[in-house]
Amino acid sequence: GEQTVRVKATVPSAVTSDATFSVTVGAAGGTAGLGVCTGSGSSRSCSSGDYDRGAETVDVTILSGDTSGTADVTVRPLSDTVTEAHETIRFAGVSTAGYRFDEAADLTVTDQDRAVRVNTSFSEVFESGAGSTITLDYEYLYHPNPTAVVGGVTDGVFVASTSSTFGSALSNMRIKIVGGTASIYNTTSPITQSIANSYDVITPINRDSDDPVHATIAANSLSGSFSGVHGYVNPSFSVSRDQVVEPDEVFYVRVDAPSGWTAFQNPVTVRDANRVGFTVDTDSSEDGNQDTIAEGDNGSGVSVTASFGNATSSVISSATTVTLTATAETPAGAGKAGAADFSYAPSTPNTIVFPAASITPSGAGSLAGLSITDDAVVEGPETFLLEGSSALGAARSSTLTILDDDADIELAVSPASAAEQAGAQEITVTAGFKGSSSVLTTATSVAVTVAAAGGATLASSCPTTTGDDACTSLTGNAMTVSIPAGATSATGTFMLTVPDDSTAESGEKLTVSGTASVSDESVTVESVDLPLTDESVALSFHEPADGDPALSEIVEGGGAQTVRVKATASAAVGAETTVRVEVGAAGGTATLRVCSGSGGSRSCTGDYERGSAAADVTIASGATEGTADVTITPVSDSAVEGAEVIRFAGSAAGFTVNPADLRIIEPIELTLSQSSVAEAAANAGAVSVTARFTGADTSTLTGATDVTLSFTAGEDTEAADFTVPGTAVTLSIPAASTSSSAAALTGL
Repeated sequence: GEQTVRVKATVPSAVTSDATFSVTVGAAGGTAGLGVCTGSGSSRSCSSGDYDRGAETVDVTILSGDTSGTADVTVRPLSDTVTEAHETIRFAGVSTAGYRFDEAADLTVTDQDRAVRVNTSFSEVFESGAGSTITLDYEYLYHPNPTAVVGGVTDGVFVASTSSTFGSALSNMRIKIVGGTASIYNTTSPITQSIANSYDVITPINRDSDDPVHATIAANSLSGSFSGVHGYVNPSFSVSRDQVVEPDEVFYVRVDAPSGWTAFQNPVTVRDANRVGFTVDTDSSEDGNQDTIAEGDNGSGVSVTASFGNATSSVISSATTVTLTATAETPAGAGKAGAADFSYAPSTPNTIVFPAASITPSGAGSLAGLSITDDAVVEGPETFLLEGSSALGAARSSTLTILDDDADIELAVSPASAAEQAGAQEITVTAGFKGSSSVLTTATSVAVTVAAAGGATLASSCPTTTGDDACTSLTGNAMTVSIPAGATSATGTFMLTVPDDSTAESGEKLTVSGTASVSDESVTVESVDLPLTDESVALSFHEPADGDPALSEIVEGGGAQTVRVKATASAAVGAETTVRVEVGAAGGTATLRVCSGSGGSRSCTGDYERGSAAADVTIASGATEGTADVTITPVSDSAVEGAEVIRFAGSAAGFTVNPADLRIIEPIELTLSQSSVAEAAANAGAVSVTARFTGADTSTLTGATDVTLSFTAGEDTEAADFTVPGTAVTLSIPAASTSSSAAALTGL
């Protein structure tokens, strides 16, 4: 930058009157070149040259009676990036009457590029070492082991130079490792653990004897090379591993520069290997430390403990507070959780505190404020990092894994059961993720196996001749269902044969199960049962009377009626079997009566009432049928709706139960035009009849209802007393009507 230079002029004896001398700044004879500069003040700039000056000349006045005088002038050395010799700015006086200048004065501009340094490929190193014992012998230090020795010096260069005009070589420049806050041990012999515990950096290159390391830079060159140390070119060092918690330390790699040159030294930070590490337990209810966490969970139950690894002591003079953070791994990619998978926003920082000079924390920490997103995406297990920071630097991170509940797999089969009577049947197995979408980039293979359960036996191959209950087309009764990348489900098929036998059995089934893994993590595969249905059971309706007369319908408005439900198996059952019969199952057209309100506001809708919602029909061992009674009350209404059915559906382990429908029919009444008629042939055809839906005001029927009449002899009447019409008499109730027209009984 700009510098003020004071110029002094001196005479042998005091002047008798004031004398002023003119001094030229940058006179001929100097080696520095004047810069080509324009502008002034802060806007002044120079495009070339070695210096800029505030004035071309400066006047120095010696006052009367004095032997010297001074004057100030500004000089600004100009910076470049060329390594060159030092240069001079010549100050020369102009002779005046009575005085001459014997000699000029040169001001030297020192080249800032005349400096050397050692480039290193590292700026920090970590304490290293093989466990608790370090044995580094003499040759080992010259032949660094990359796992224990951090690195070596690689190059010697000028500082900030882009070119060099320096015409002579720099040679025999000694390379050294010098201590800052780190202690240095200059070894000439094998290293013991005691030495490793006492020193931070161990090196042989500082030896003064034998063959020390030197660097040489040739003339007009910017970089050089190393030589020495028994022919091994690169100097080396090792960083000791101790068991003391301490602050980071610094040492320097430098070169001893020649006279007139500046030596720059490169700082290297020694990071203490006894950094804080974490142990995480995400579920204290489980034995051991768990490092997995489920989707939808949070950090309230996470316990974090901290330690300094294998450290045995600490020299940290104040308490150390470690602040915990949960962060995403970088770079992002498959298997790594991101912002969409978790968030970490504690209301106050989660911390763990180590008291001064202690390697034991005052307590455990938590991850309150951690929230794991519960999405519906199949992505497999994903990891994120638990990190920590303190005045001692970054802690060793720990990895936590988010378990993907959407990657669990459910198995389903179609059809849902297999009957003995069906012969060879194709069974479709569907393996589906629980998630609604998938971002997996690889296919997922589900290993599916079919096994017998519930007393059934499964043959090893088809056809079976050994009396087994079932056999499949699968080799070893196993198959693979592969869910493609990005898909959520896939299917596979096999043929199943259930031989028909003469024994009624129940409870037999096959279990279809599987195993799978996503991103090398096992996932849950939920199995499914495939029941093997035996002989069928038929339901029928009867009157509760001797002989169980068949019943197929009940009349609306007929009051409470007892219906006997019979369950009949196609073969005698081998063990007592209970058929659960549901009254009013899905599929019927009649609706169950439902009431709401109370008092005068009470209203009801529906077609029937039932005594119970279900009935159990028991078929005794060795028998083929059983019965149970239920009460049904058809509800009378004022609307004609047509016949409606109440569906009875049943279930029984190992049996196919066929449903049955009980009809509710509308009542029709016949009305005669007269209640008696006199004996006389002339009265034939005098009587007419009308058909009407009983108690109905409206009809929703879309077609006509035909009523065909029949005639039978009544009390005290014989067939000889009357004749019936020669053709059938049919009454027709039109659509949407509740009664027919009157029809004459012609021929009666």
